[in-house]
Amino acid sequence: MSENTTFSILRGSSKCYTGNHLIDIFDNIANRNEHHSAVLFEVNGQCYNHTYSELARITTELSNILRNIMLNDNVSCNNDGDYIIGVRMAPSDRMIMALLAIWKAGAAYLPLDPEFPKWRTEYIVNDAKPILIISDEVSNWFQQMELSFEDLLDRSKKIQSSERITKDDNCRVQQDIAIVLYTSGSTGKPKGVRLPQTAIMNRLQWQFQEFPFGENESVCVSKTALAFVDSVAEIWGPLLNGRTLLVVPKKYLTNPEKIVNILEKYEVQRLVLKIVDILEKYEVQRLVLVPSLLKSLLLFLESQGNEAYLRNLRLWICSGESLDRVVVNQFYKCFPENSYRLCNFYGSTEIMADVTFYVINELKQLESHDKVPIGIPIDNTVVYLLDENRQIVQAGTVGEVFVSGLNLSAGYVNKTDQEERFIDNPFETDPDHKQLFRTGDFARIENGRLIFEGRADSQIKIGGRRVDLSEIQQLMYTLDEIEKAIVLCYKPGDIKQELLAFVTVNNPNLSALLIEAKLRKGLMWYMVPKVIVIEKMPFLVSGKIDRQELIKLYESLEETEGEINYDDIDSEQMEAATVLFETVASVLSKRARSAISAKANFYEIGGNSINSISTISKLRERGYHIGIGEFISAKNFAEILSLMQADTNMDKSGCPAKTFRHEPLKDEHKNDVIDLTYRSLYHQPGLQEWIVWNTSKSDFIHLINQLWESLIEQNLSFVIKSDNEKITGICLNFDDAHFPEIKGGGGFNWILELMKDIENQIRLKYVPNDNVKAMNNLFITTEPSQSHQENIAAVEFMEKETLNVAKKHNFSGVLCTNISKLTQQLASEVLNYELVVDVQANQYVAEDGTKPFAEAPDDDRAQGFWKFVNE
Repeated sequence: MSENTTFSILRGSSKCYTGNHLIDIFDNIANRNEHHSAVLFEVNGQCYNHTYSELARITTELSNILRNIMLNDNVSCNNDGDYIIGVRMAPSDRMIMALLAIWKAGAAYLPLDPEFPKWRTEYIVNDAKPILIISDEVSNWFQQMELSFEDLLDRSKKIQSSERITKDDNCRVQQDIAIVLYTSGSTGKPKGVRLPQTAIMNRLQWQFQEFPFGENESVCVSKTALAFVDSVAEIWGPLLNGRTLLVVPKKYLTNPEKIVNILEKYEVQRLVLKIVDILEKYEVQRLVLVPSLLKSLLLFLESQGNEAYLRNLRLWICSGESLDRVVVNQFYKCFPENSYRLCNFYGSTEIMADVTFYVINELKQLESHDKVPIGIPIDNTVVYLLDENRQIVQAGTVGEVFVSGLNLSAGYVNKTDQEERFIDNPFETDPDHKQLFRTGDFARIENGRLIFEGRADSQIKIGGRRVDLSEIQQLMYTLDEIEKAIVLCYKPGDIKQELLAFVTVNNPNLSALLIEAKLRKGLMWYMVPKVIVIEKMPFLVSGKIDRQELIKLYESLEETEGEINYDDIDSEQMEAATVLFETVASVLSKRARSAISAKANFYEIGGNSINSISTISKLRERGYHIGIGEFISAKNFAEILSLMQADTNMDKSGCPAKTFRHEPLKDEHKNDVIDLTYRSLYHQPGLQEWIVWNTSKSDFIHLINQLWESLIEQNLSFVIKSDNEKITGICLNFDDAHFPEIKGGGGFNWILELMKDIENQIRLKYVPNDNVKAMNNLFITTEPSQSHQENIAAVEFMEKETLNVAKKHNFSGVLCTNISKLTQQLASEVLNYELVVDVQANQYVAEDGTKPFAEAPDDDRAQGFWKFVNE
């Protein structure tokens, strides 16, 4: 890879790859691996396993039928000269057979997801003009165009040898276009991207060199929807390398538990994130997925507390969404650094999915970046950052991303919007780089790596799928009751991003939920926005809709609480229902309260795979247990209530019936203090979440070593033990007038620096001279494996003991800085400390000029408290 250090240009390595057709490569692989398993599909307890020899034979027989149709049924190519066959099938072994048969017949395949709304499928078919559609079941939508896979299979078995077509006869229809994928278009209509053999081969052969399959990496996963471009590398990467392709049923993809188990079962070693029973079972070793699914899986793994899960899965690849640094930190809490790789891929369908990449081996790599980079170009591609005049910007300046090279597609079906997105390249004479693709994204170059800076138009990505807001808006106007509508994205690119649709209606009885229900009939599930019905649209002086005013309106509505519906709840279930409904409301939003009832479905009122796990976790914290699979599959909240199990070992306050014993800190406690405190950095909520990536255990030990002698000598600190005599909490206190000097400590220095700034302000107010003797409560921490209720009880016990210690040693008062919401709440609402200083963490500027907590949300605070002991 080369970089122009003056201008914003990044060049991938130049490589000479084979020009063979994809199907020729597959045939060669199949001949060399005849008896090796090619495709696995496990569903409902049954496993379908096909060898390469079987797969090659079946697909050749199927291709004979397709070739006969292409050559003898008077079919013609479409307007672009392409022969296309649609595939309207759910993920399965049969779907893979259909794809191979289409390529062997010399055509391109066109994915038509069975869950596409009818209008979308009809539009794509009318636009792309496929000669045939292969379906799981014939829908009668397309009359003679549609053929079921079962019928195709039956016909292939009956074909006479005289009807079989030789490879030479097929040359008449052999073409470079291999796949046609439809994405959201800027006009509000989907548009088809024509992917040639050369682009697919360049992307795959780069992958084979950069991320070669290991000798023991026998099983790979296909779990991305066929209509999504990441499916290309997921399917053909393994099959063109003689590996076994494990096809994951679609119904497993919303259940992290199922995903983890299947990865584990088949010892999968790499994962492209967009799936845990199947992955575990087959020991999958690599996986590709979107960051939102990665976060969901990590939450599941943390909830299980099982370190043995997914140890075979060494390569994790994120694409389709922005990868947040917080998710990277969470990943390396679950998996050791330098043993597991987390990759960030960037691209789009028009540039064969991925055109830049960044490989993370350890958190230290991110120290010089404020965001996770999208990296450097892959082989035979060049990335340019251009200004509005399409001139290359200076290095370090934000510009729009343009791409040239062998990864470029052959344009759009019917050349829709082609002149706008595919332009001549004025910077190159190499024919392989004669065109530029305009991505619509902004980026800058930092330390030789590309940093993503957002999108230029109304297209966003949700779960790795590109969505054009105008497409949703256009459909909304087909509803007679809607007068005006505008679709916006709230916090685009953020893990909390939401699709919002603001509408005015001519029917006052039409609710937002009813509009959403109507939209579900015409949109994919991930495209359905949260609808807000308003009386009138706000306009700017220019006459344009005031979008910022609408966002402010939405934020104010989120603060408004609705009424939860407790109808249909029996008196015996009311206590559990109250916990469930209030928990759901706290996880989703205050607006969701009015939609919560026994008959409501979690996912239809704003739930998703991430916040479902959060809900389950919060229910466990409040003493109610339900399996993830049970929660996800429940039809409504009434069913969830019937499955919830209460923890009876609770007192009336909701905390475990548990007692603690106070024990002064001693030298014998040192190792336990280091171990427990360091582990709590990674598991307990608070500002430490944002600096653990820069705090090694050796840093922390160095910090404790500097404090230890004074801690023992002053005799103000203590540990607490539970009934089983295990240390469950630690409280470190100092005489504020004799606080030791500290040097080093990694990222923890930022917290100590912030605490020092806050406590200086407290001292100015309450410790003006030596007559006021203050005890400094440095920190309180608890065993991270404890439940939330146990942690609350332990923290409250230690807070009260701190006041007792201060009183015993004749201190005037206690000062402390609290960086977790729990200790802040206890200090102000239970123990009656006075809040003296309140700092918004993400705005704090450290002495080195950085904002160490910049990624923290606005409600993450650092608060300074004071309490007179005798109050």
